[in-house]
Amino acid sequence: VYSGYLFSQGGYWYGVTAALVTYLSALLDHIDGAIARIKSKESDFGAHFDTLCDYIFYISFGLGMTAGLYRGTGNPFYIWLGVAAVFGILVSLILISYARNTRATTASTYAAEVHKQFETRSQVTRIARRIYFVIRRPVVPYFIIFFSIANLLPFILFMTALSANLFWMFHIYTNILISPVKKLNSDQK
Repeated sequence: VYSGYLFSQGGYWYGVTAALVTYLSALLDHIDGAIARIKSKESDFGAHFDTLCDYIFYISFGLGMTAGLYRGTGNPFYIWLGVAAVFGILVSLILISYARNTRATTASTYAAEVHKQFETRSQVTRIARRIYFVIRRPVVPYFIIFFSIANLLPFILFMTALSANLFWMFHIYTNILISPVKKLNSDQK
């Protein structure tokens, strides 16, 4: 959320500082998940909470970037890009949350189950599986740092809007294509 605030201030150094805060946030996010897996403390609550925190970041990032670019240029195009980004992010959050509850054995195994099915499906899903690595929360901060230093914040906002909306569309496609995993009831566990 703080990186979103920094992005909203506009200006080169605010953008670079926000990118570094984004990197630190992603690093801590990655570490807490690794610790939970190492200690076998994964849970449905933890999976949902982690997703919610990731999406809070995405929304604050999108809103902050939008405000900062608009503040710096006065160009209303950035507001439309921001609206498109936040729309895509919110729809993606709703779809991911729904799928975790209805299409996976447990919420914490959802991503692994879907990715496993992607490898056995069409060429489109195999390619998407490989692209997914590039847009994951632990990887995105490197792009944000690079493009912030290169003073290309408009490109970051454009790619955020594009990828968020492609993500939810692809998510709907794959939920139609891939059969749901049967939930285990308490007697089968």
